[in-house]
Amino acid sequence: MAAQFVSEHKRGAKIAAAGAFGFARFGAAFLAVLALASDYFMRTEDSEKPRGNTL
Repeated sequence: MAAQFVSEHKRGAKIAAAGAFGFARFGAAFLAVLALASDYFMRTEDSEKPRGNTL
C-alpha cells in the first residue's frame, strides 16, 4: 500500500514538473517576442524623428 502511495506521488510530481516547465517555456517565448516587438517599435520611432543640425 505504501509503495502504491509513493508511486502515485512520484507520478504526480513528474506531471506537475512537466506542466511547470512547459508553462515556463511558453512564458519565456512570449517575453522574447515582446522584447523583439519593443525593439522594432523603438527603432521605427527613432527613425521618424527629424535630425536637426548637431553642430
